[in-house]
Amino acid sequence: MSEKRRGRRQARSTGVSGVFNTVNATVYGPVVQIGVANGPVTIHSTDPREAVPVVRPVPGTDLAAPEVFVGRTREIEHLLARLDPEGESGAATAAVVAGMGGVGKTALALRVSATAVTRGWFAGGAVMVDLHGYHPDGGHVRTAAAFGPLLAALGVSRERVPATEPEQAAAYHHLLDALASQGRRVLLVLDNVSSGDQVRDFLPRSAAHRAVVTTRDTLTLPSVRALELDVPEPGEAGEMLERILHGRSPGDPRVGREPAEATRVIEACGRLPLALGIAAAMLADDQALTLAELADELDRSATREEVLRHGEPSIAPVFDLSWRRLQARDPSAARVLPLLVLNPGPGTSTEAAAALADEPVPVVRPRLRRLRQAHLLYRADGHWQMHDLIRSRVRGRTVPGNAEESDPQAALSRLLHHYGHTATAMAGRLTEQPGGQGGPGEPGAAGEPGGAGESAGRGIAEDAYAADRAKAWEWFARERPNLLAAVPMAAVSGHHRLTVDLAETLLGVLDTAHDTLAQTAMARYAVDAAAQLGDAEVHAGTLHRLGSLYTASGRHDRAATAHREALRVCRAAGDRKGEGAASHLLGASLLDAGRLAKAFTAVRQAAHIHRAIGHREGEARALGTLARIHCRTKRYDTAVGVHRQAIGMHQDAGDTRGEGAELNSLGLTLWLAGRKEEAIVAYRRSADVSRTAGHHAAKAAALRNLAMHTGWLGRTEEALAAQQEALETCRSLGDVAGESAALSALPVILSRAMEPRAAVAAQRRSVEACRVAGHRRDEGLALSQLGQVLAMTAGNLGGAIDAHRRAVDIWRDLADRDAEATELKVLAGRLAEAERNGAARRTGEEAVAALNDTGRYAEAVAIEEWLATLPVADHETERAVPPDAPTHMPRVYTTPKGCIGGCLPFSATVGAVVAHFLDGPWWLVTILTVLAAFGWGTCLTSLVFLSAGVFMVCAAWGTWWSAAGLALLLFGAGSLVTGTTEAEPDGRESDRDRQRRQRRQRRP
Repeated sequence: MSEKRRGRRQARSTGVSGVFNTVNATVYGPVVQIGVANGPVTIHSTDPREAVPVVRPVPGTDLAAPEVFVGRTREIEHLLARLDPEGESGAATAAVVAGMGGVGKTALALRVSATAVTRGWFAGGAVMVDLHGYHPDGGHVRTAAAFGPLLAALGVSRERVPATEPEQAAAYHHLLDALASQGRRVLLVLDNVSSGDQVRDFLPRSAAHRAVVTTRDTLTLPSVRALELDVPEPGEAGEMLERILHGRSPGDPRVGREPAEATRVIEACGRLPLALGIAAAMLADDQALTLAELADELDRSATREEVLRHGEPSIAPVFDLSWRRLQARDPSAARVLPLLVLNPGPGTSTEAAAALADEPVPVVRPRLRRLRQAHLLYRADGHWQMHDLIRSRVRGRTVPGNAEESDPQAALSRLLHHYGHTATAMAGRLTEQPGGQGGPGEPGAAGEPGGAGESAGRGIAEDAYAADRAKAWEWFARERPNLLAAVPMAAVSGHHRLTVDLAETLLGVLDTAHDTLAQTAMARYAVDAAAQLGDAEVHAGTLHRLGSLYTASGRHDRAATAHREALRVCRAAGDRKGEGAASHLLGASLLDAGRLAKAFTAVRQAAHIHRAIGHREGEARALGTLARIHCRTKRYDTAVGVHRQAIGMHQDAGDTRGEGAELNSLGLTLWLAGRKEEAIVAYRRSADVSRTAGHHAAKAAALRNLAMHTGWLGRTEEALAAQQEALETCRSLGDVAGESAALSALPVILSRAMEPRAAVAAQRRSVEACRVAGHRRDEGLALSQLGQVLAMTAGNLGGAIDAHRRAVDIWRDLADRDAEATELKVLAGRLAEAERNGAARRTGEEAVAALNDTGRYAEAVAIEEWLATLPVADHETERAVPPDAPTHMPRVYTTPKGCIGGCLPFSATVGAVVAHFLDGPWWLVTILTVLAAFGWGTCLTSLVFLSAGVFMVCAAWGTWWSAAGLALLLFGAGSLVTGTTEAEPDGRESDRDRQRRQRRQRRP
């Protein structure tokens, strides 16, 4: 039995028909469990790290929602002094507000932050993050999961937010650094923090920015002293109770008329602001209720066990009394409150609440307002939310009445279907074309094509289309935490079809938002749910989606595992077409992992299957991958033939997308085969086909290769035009990785145009663009390219070594072992060129380990053989090379060449003096001596000496000058031999010279 099958657990029935826990927590990660015990529904997360962060801007006091806020003058002044940009320099950037739950920490932080925003202290933005550190379900927000939403809240466009958590963290801190350098300060309100580890990585590194942290515990943060917030003084608590009551019932005299009884109520509430709000709501709801009666009821509700809970005054007495009164006065509103706890996200929209209650929105909305008036709910970001302490008290409550209406499982099912149907509808708005099914530009029902009526109608349709898209994006942004939590909830509650459909919808939206991390999580749940459906096609499709996500993040072994499982599913179901597709995708992932033999077998099998069933497009795609495998094994002629066969099949099938992509691959193969002009033609055809068909991503890829390789050939104008078009296309698509690749073509163009300094500067700009955007993977690729440019163009080995080392660090941070292995190979070679053999040996050993880990055994053996050739010296001392010092390969002189280089210039000088006294051509010998001093080892000097020697031997044979001519011939031959033993400073050496140098150095 496979590990996946062994890990999958069939949980016991929850007591409700059709609800089972079948999610494999060990394989697919954190899950949410649902069970029924003694009637009420209970929900908790098995992994407390998987709560979804909610980030929202902090408005100024003029825009903030009105709220009752009393006192806290000293605390406000203290926090404002910490946030003041003119305050004490060098002070800690974080201010911590600590206190018990419900004491008003969040209200204080928001009041101070709103005041600071109104004063204009934070031009870079002010945002609040609820980290759910004390959620009753045990779930809290992982630090890394909040970086993406924070970037979006700070103004980074959706397309520019990196896909992985490490990249998002880097982009977050780079953004804060950039804003600090611009004088745009940022304020972070980090709410509900349970530990220092949860918040430490959020804290700004620049002293310009500020953070306010709220917590119930003592946090260990550097150079930060917490402000301990206690319950209000009795006078402030009384004013708070009176003001809340007056807000609900203007002019109510009870608090002022019965001060002694008001004090009893305040003390029964523990002076806790949260409890005081509920007590005031009960008084406002019942004008006949006296403060004495309320105090007596609170005293009876309290028990010794509930007075203190974890060091906090309990909300239990006041809540229990409020709950009983709510049941008696408004049972319909009371019935809604426990259902809201079923929502897996942090807040519930009115529409979602209506789905839970199985009532129309107009009916449910007044009930929610009633709960808000009772201070059991509050409104934030368009959602109904409740305090953690209230949530813990609500859980398990039931209201007598219609059992079907209050059934938690039925309510949960209605909620999940609401999310599924609404998400599908909103996703449709993002993908549909303006003007309906006809798409943009087609004639409407009225007016002549191209006429004014059509133009006006199209304009209205496009405006409506843009508005619909904007509303859809707003909905997804607002409901994202609920949707991401709904997928695992649907999975564990047995809604397998809904799980797959909702996950697929979110995968499309998240793909547009470049959120690979969330995509992978959704794909895992979809795979497990599809397995429960028994639909082989759906199951294989979800596995392929998961595999493609692993491939995008560089985890090729995991991708191969997913595609291999899909192949097994298709074979078991007898789905030949699916089997061919799965075999092809498996081969492609094995190719990416460097396992060429297994990749060839899988792809060849895919081609045979597609041919047998007559699926021409599938066969063409498989042949294209086979050609890539032939190319990797340097069978270029075979690869070219297979590429051309695949292109013909794409053309016969009318598959322009496949044709364009295959032409681009053909161009690369031709280039590697040395057929450079044919490669350029293939790139041009690929760009033209893709441009005509509107396949912009394929066009940009072809243009990048065209720019790179025409640049290598010295066709600067054509290369720059192609590079600019590729750059503009990638920017229009929001393709940051493609944009970085297009930028990396510019240094190659400039280097071949004999502008090495401009080439290095351009590559550095490419690295910086990736770094600022936080795209770590693209930054690693750009650094690797920078190392190549520095070494081969500028002769700067020190800078090249530094760039390659930085790239290695990035690959290690991203856990991309395959890229790390390749980078270590290059770095070892650069170190050897710089005669840093000890470091080269250590780096080579690391490369061998990485290559073995990724299955690239042949390359590992080659590196080991190369390591054996490195010289070993006793007590070897490494020679430090400054990163910006121009270093070149040392010249290697053997004894004959050293004799020629040392003796002949002196001999020529003596010969010039003798020639002067003998009335010979002393001037010629003098000129040649000068050339010898300044041009030894160059091709031009060698030719001059050889020509002069031949001339003197032929013209003065039999005299002393013929002997001088023979010396000049020997001198020129020595200079020519020396010049061929090293690459020219700009790295432009012939293929023959390169092969000779590589054989000598045996570089990896």
